[in-house]
Amino acid sequence: MGMQNAHAIPLPWQLEFCLIFAWLVCADARALCGTRAQDFSAVAPITFRAIEVGNPLVPDGEAFDWQLSLCTAEAHLCPGPPSALQQRRPAGSCFGMAAFPSGLAQTRFGTWRGVEYAQFDYEAVAGSYMRRAIVQVNCNHNLKRNQLIVRSSSPVVPDGPAYTITDSWPELKYNFHMESRCACSGGCDGREEDWGWAVICMGLLLALTYMAVGMYYNHCYRGLTGIEACPNVAFWKQLPGLVSDGLRLSADIAWACFQRLQRCST
Repeated sequence: MGMQNAHAIPLPWQLEFCLIFAWLVCADARALCGTRAQDFSAVAPITFRAIEVGNPLVPDGEAFDWQLSLCTAEAHLCPGPPSALQQRRPAGSCFGMAAFPSGLAQTRFGTWRGVEYAQFDYEAVAGSYMRRAIVQVNCNHNLKRNQLIVRSSSPVVPDGPAYTITDSWPELKYNFHMESRCACSGGCDGREEDWGWAVICMGLLLALTYMAVGMYYNHCYRGLTGIEACPNVAFWKQLPGLVSDGLRLSADIAWACFQRLQRCST
């Protein structure tokens, strides 16, 4: 009867909290932005100034400031909610400028003329227009993990940075060409960092499993609650004192060595 009642006891809240916390930390430890082989999560938001080509009102081109956050809505050049992509005049005016608060609409990956690329499409409604921004990122192995370089998408300004704009009502299209190591297969797949996350998650899961299983056993079979349900609670209560003693001992040893060095130098 005792064993049956013990099994009927619900999980303590401490166990549920530990499991949920471990899942949240490790599930989000390596959030991908793209694919496993072409992961752009290491690329930070970029701010750049580029010449707009293709606007019939400004045939010679006009420079604008842009801020791009490839996979998150963190661009904040202008007042209002953060966006994935925002435009601003160099003087600081945001009136009538493009913004894509709706975030990422679509991502494509492929190869064109032997060059790997990733294409990010953003969409936003502005009055009667559907604004669409196409950001094509070509592979460049010579760049660092977090680098994103703006090139030119127009032969009119071949040395860039420049982008083209196409007005075909009801769609207003912006075309950007960029380069990143993360557009290369395996260029930013996270293998250089995964072992660190694996060690952290494994250590965290082992520690939480130890605490959760111990608390569950003490709660269900020994009737302990609160802090007393922690496994080896006597040791954990003594741990701060043990750490304090170790720090004092280390400080005494370091001080003795320092005094010895002073005597030797004189």
